[in-house]
Amino acid sequence: KVIRDFPDRRVVKVKERIPLAVFRKGARDFVVTSDGEMVRIVKRAQKIYKIPRWDGFVSAAEAKRVEITDFLRDMQTGETEYYKKIEEIKLDGQSLVLNMKKYIIYFGKPDRRLIRKNFHLCRQSLPTPPAKARASIIWI
Repeated sequence: KVIRDFPDRRVVKVKERIPLAVFRKGARDFVVTSDGEMVRIVKRAQKIYKIPRWDGFVSAAEAKRVEITDFLRDMQTGETEYYKKIEEIKLDGQSLVLNMKKYIIYFGKPDRRLIRKNFHLCRQSLPTPPAKARASIIWI
């Protein structure tokens, strides 16, 4: 936003958009931001942020997109260690599937109110990541 401040000044206000996930539409990659906007991906953003890929974003209903975006935003701010390990997000029926670096979490319905409780259960079930890739599947 640019504001003219007379006589010879302009004030520029910039609000950074934090990326939550990357998705592909046609041949282009886009980012879903923490404020729910969809913008064309900036290659530099991929270098600055760890951005998981959201498989099936384009085919998801708008209400489901909002629900998952809210879930990811809360996870990004409240469960950062888990959010940073997400490589891919997808839906399997009504269950949210988080493909992590070394394991897969089937979260069930992406209910924002259950994030802390369910990831606390993850920590109890899997205090340290497994030694082999995709060695564990956690249902919560």
